[in-house]
Amino acid sequence: MPGTENGPLTATITVPAMRQREDGKQPYRSDHWRRTVTGPGAAEESSKRRRAGLPDLPAGEWLSPGDEIEIAVGTLVLVVDLEVTGWRDGFQPRRRTYALEPQKQVPQKEADVAVHLVTEQGLSEEPLWEYHYMTSKSAVGKATLKKLAKLLEEHPAPGVPVTVLREAQRPNYRPGVCRWCGKEVSEGRGHLVGRGEDAEVEHYERCLPRVTIGGEECVLCGVKVVASEATTEFSRESGSWETRHHARLDCTSQRAQSDEEYQAEQRASRERIAQESRRERERLVAAQKRSAKRTADRRAAKAAALAAEREAQRVHLEQIAGLATVKRSTSEVTSKGLDNAGRRVMLVRYDDELEGGFTTVRWGVQLCDAHRPGVVVSAKQYDSEPLARECYRGLKYSPYPYQGEAFYGLAADTSCPGEDVPHCYHCGALLHEDGFWMSANTGPACGVDCYDAQADERGGHAERWHSLWP
Repeated sequence: MPGTENGPLTATITVPAMRQREDGKQPYRSDHWRRTVTGPGAAEESSKRRRAGLPDLPAGEWLSPGDEIEIAVGTLVLVVDLEVTGWRDGFQPRRRTYALEPQKQVPQKEADVAVHLVTEQGLSEEPLWEYHYMTSKSAVGKATLKKLAKLLEEHPAPGVPVTVLREAQRPNYRPGVCRWCGKEVSEGRGHLVGRGEDAEVEHYERCLPRVTIGGEECVLCGVKVVASEATTEFSRESGSWETRHHARLDCTSQRAQSDEEYQAEQRASRERIAQESRRERERLVAAQKRSAKRTADRRAAKAAALAAEREAQRVHLEQIAGLATVKRSTSEVTSKGLDNAGRRVMLVRYDDELEGGFTTVRWGVQLCDAHRPGVVVSAKQYDSEPLARECYRGLKYSPYPYQGEAFYGLAADTSCPGEDVPHCYHCGALLHEDGFWMSANTGPACGVDCYDAQADERGGHAERWHSLWP
C-alpha cells in the first residue's frame, strides 16, 4: 500500500509458508527460515555464530511463515527451506574414554535458498536468485552472503521496520489441548490462536488423524470402510471427524470393499482354516490309531512267538531230563571286567551231546581271574539265553571289593569243591605259593568257617586274594 508523503512505499504481503513434508508429518520451524535482508551483518555477531557452530546470517528481521505483514517496497526477503535426505555419523571427540562409544547419528540436510523482492504488487513470484545446496551449512555461507551483498547494491534496503498485521501462527511453547480435535499438542507442534487468557492451541494446518474404526461411512462414497483401508481426520470446515478411503483406492471412481464384505470374507477364511485344522487332527488321530494297532500286533506276535519258544523249550527239557552229558563244547559270547583286581565275567554257550543221541544248547555265566588264566572261579548254568543274559547284565563294574547283589548265589554248587580247587575264592584255608599264611573270617560257607589265604603280610587284608563272595 502507498506510504505517506514522508515515508517510502509499503506493500502488504504474506510471508511464504513452510514447505510440507512428503511423509505428511508436521514440518519443523527450524528447517524453514524467513528473514529480511538489510545488510551484511555484524562481524562480531558472525564470529559468535561460527564459534557456536551456526551459519552466518545477514542483518535483518525474522519473519514468521504465513504472517500477513506490511513491508517497505524494495526490501529483499530471504527464504531458506531445509530437507532431510539421510543420516550420517556426528562428531566424536578424540578421547580415549569415547573410543568404544558409538557415534551419534545426525540428519543430513539439503537446502533450497531463494531471494525475493517486495514490489508494489506484493512479493515477486519469481525470485531474484535461487540455489540448491547439498548441505545445510552452505545455506547462508560465503557464496550466499556474497550474492546477497551484490543484490543489496542493486536494491538498497529502505530501512523501514516490518509491521505484522495478522499472525498466521505463533508456536505453542507449552503443551496444550487442540481446540478442534481435543488431542494433546506437544510443545512446538502447534500454534496459538488469540491472545491473553483467550489464547487457544491448535495443530498446525490440520489435526492429527485418529484410529479408524471399521464400519464408519466414507464421506466420499458412503461405503462403510475397512479399518485398514481408510483414515479418520478432523475436518475444521464441518467441525467433526470424517472418515475417507485411502487415495490409492480411488473410491469415487470404483467401488471399494465394504466392512460387511470384509468381515464375511474373514469369517469364511477362519471357517476354512478351522475345517483344515479339524481334518488334520482327524488324520493325526487315525495315524496314531494305526500306529498303536501295529505296535499292539507286533507285541502280540512277539509274545506268541516267545510263548511258542518257551513251550518248545519245555517239551525239549522234558525229553532230555535225566540224560547225562556225553560231550560239551564251550564258546565265549562276550565278557567284561568287574573290578580293578583282574576279575572278569563271561557269558558262554554250551553245546552239549547227551545220551541217546540228543543235543541241547545251554548258557552260563562264568567268573574268572586274570591272574590265573583258564581257571573258572565260579559259574552258573541256565537253560535259556534270556535268563543268562539278564544275569550277565546285572553284573556291573565296581572298585574292589565287589559287593553287587547280582553276584549272590551265582555259584550253583555251594559244597566244598575239594582240595584241588583254590579255596581262597570259595571256602576253607589255603597255603599260598609264597608260603605266607594270611586269613580273614568272612562268615560261614559249606558248613564250616570260610577263610581266605592272603599273601601280603601276617594279619593284613590283601586285596588280590580276598574272597569275592561274602
